[in-house]
Amino acid sequence: MCCLLAVEIKVATPCISSAFMMVLQALWALAAVQKSLVMGRKQAASAIMNTLKKHCTKPYNRKLYDQFPSLCDQLIRLCNHQPPAKAK
Repeated sequence: MCCLLAVEIKVATPCISSAFMMVLQALWALAAVQKSLVMGRKQAASAIMNTLKKHCTKPYNRKLYDQFPSLCDQLIRLCNHQPPAKAK
C-alpha cells in the first residue's frame, strides 16, 4: 500500500522531491505501528511522532505531522470500503 500511495502521489504531483516521498513512506510505516494492539509499540510510535513535531521548523511539515493520522484513518477506511454491487 505504501508504494502504491507513493506512486499515486508522485504521478499526481511530479514536483515532489524524493526526500519527501521517503518521509511519507516512513510515516506510513509508523502508522502501522501506531495502529498496533501492543501498547508498547503504540507508545513508541506516539513518542516518535511527538519528537518529529517538536523538532519541526517549517509550518508545512508540522501540518503534515498533524494531518497524517487522519489521512491514515481515511486510507484504511477506503481500503476496507465495499462498493455496492452493480445493478443490472
